[in-house]
Amino acid sequence: MAAAPAIGSDPGSGAANQRGPAGDDVGSTTDHARTTAARPARVAEDRSGPAGRPGASRLGRAATRWRAPWSATRLWGFWAVTRLLLLALVWAGHPLGAQQGVLGDVRLYDGWGTAFIHGHGLPVGDQKWQYPPGAVLVFAVPALARALVLLPYRVGFPLLMLAVDAGVTAALARARRPEVGGLPAGSPRSRLPADPAVTPGPALPGPGARVWLVGTTLLGPVTLARFDLVPAACAVAGLLLLVPARRGAAGISGPRCGRAGFAAAVGALVKAWPAFLLIALGRAALVPQVSPGAPVGSSIWRRLWGRPLVRAGAGAVGAALVVGLLLVAAGAGGDLFGFLGAQRARGLQLEAVPATVFVVIRMFGVGETAHYEYGSLQFGDPAARTVATACSLVEIAVVAVVALRWWLARPDPAPARGAEVTTGDRLLALLLVVLVTSRVLSPQYLVWVLAVVAAVVALGATEPPDGDLAADPAEARRAADRRAVLALLLAVAAVSQVIYPWRYNDIIEGRPVTSLVLVARNVLLLAACWRAVRVIAWRPAGRRRRGRPRTDAAAPSDPPS
Repeated sequence: MAAAPAIGSDPGSGAANQRGPAGDDVGSTTDHARTTAARPARVAEDRSGPAGRPGASRLGRAATRWRAPWSATRLWGFWAVTRLLLLALVWAGHPLGAQQGVLGDVRLYDGWGTAFIHGHGLPVGDQKWQYPPGAVLVFAVPALARALVLLPYRVGFPLLMLAVDAGVTAALARARRPEVGGLPAGSPRSRLPADPAVTPGPALPGPGARVWLVGTTLLGPVTLARFDLVPAACAVAGLLLLVPARRGAAGISGPRCGRAGFAAAVGALVKAWPAFLLIALGRAALVPQVSPGAPVGSSIWRRLWGRPLVRAGAGAVGAALVVGLLLVAAGAGGDLFGFLGAQRARGLQLEAVPATVFVVIRMFGVGETAHYEYGSLQFGDPAARTVATACSLVEIAVVAVVALRWWLARPDPAPARGAEVTTGDRLLALLLVVLVTSRVLSPQYLVWVLAVVAAVVALGATEPPDGDLAADPAEARRAADRRAVLALLLAVAAVSQVIYPWRYNDIIEGRPVTSLVLVARNVLLLAACWRAVRVIAWRPAGRRRRGRPRTDAAAPSDPPS
């Protein structure tokens, strides 16, 4: 019986994109196509019972309807409705009952962008300026729109973010692995000729777009009132560009690492975290990729260019040159890295996970009230400062350790889901660890992890393993953990919107109910981080510790110590 697709499954993409049953290597291509084409009907029967009997519960039927693929009309209709709702909350949150407005940071962006287009350079003297130099280019776009067409900044900025959001949605909707018959591109069965008698159905939007739309809607108006959509779009582009591309009759080419490096570097120059994508590539990026048509005995330069790391590095350098030239042309001189000083001077933000103890203490009327400084509400007493310093040290140590681990360990010869999924898993786990150990955790930071988890879903990583993948029980555990991470992050986004902007004043005043809501949000985030780390910790079935005998080829391997 076929495994029921999870939230990230896409059973409606046509017969040519369905997974075949295990042991189908020697069967005919026609039988395989007919089997996969009939699979959605069997899955529906399994869920609803034979002869069309209803399922066990309304919840089960609702879950079945949710897992069903969305048409393009339904997807973009949902996008239009939810985005109109978010825009209304951005501009009219207070009248609708929100305790805080979300346009405060937009006013800061307005001042910085306007000063930049008038030749005043970067605002390095402002303690609220805590962003890499490329961020000012984002702030300058609505300022230019106001100067040219008199569009108010408070209108132009959310509309700019709306355009970026539409681009992310379109990219995730089109994201598909270059597979034949639902099998990985390198599988022997994927090289079987297609059956001309089977006509693939129309390609439906990928499930990653649906996850993105639901997650950002649950997060609320902060999605369109902050510029974090821009680096998130760069990270999504970088991950999707790592997928081997289909080039018509020429077949499948390798990943577009140069463009991925360019996208990651642009995102890092706007907000630093997309640089983690280059760290997550790991040692596999050092392995040369030889094109099938490459001549034997290619030159050393061709072999060097075949290494993904070299191409990604070249793309990153190109991005740095482009952004640097734009800044120089606009007269942005001064200290390009002045934002680092403001970051080091920040205290422990009210919403940060390490600040949970101080939030609980504040519930009982003890301790310091958070005060506004460096663009956020933070605790500034000596104990909080000590915790904030420890957080920074832990973050640096985590990034250094995982970078050494991923770049020194031998890569898997053939990842079950593809190298791009491994990179996405690593990036998501690293981001979550950094978020839960950070001294700062603003609600818009959740846009980062929502973007990465949507890209992972778009790559099919949350689907239950089927066919050849069933030989690796660790892959089944990874798929289950990915689905758990997705569910937890959607819950975190929804709770975060309740906290900000709707009940933020209650949090500041230390009221017990809303303070407990913040504590619950942090617990959910810790749980998501734990499950994401487990995804990258499971060993493939073919690997074991050195010196230990292997008794069963299909038995799950021991988890790493």
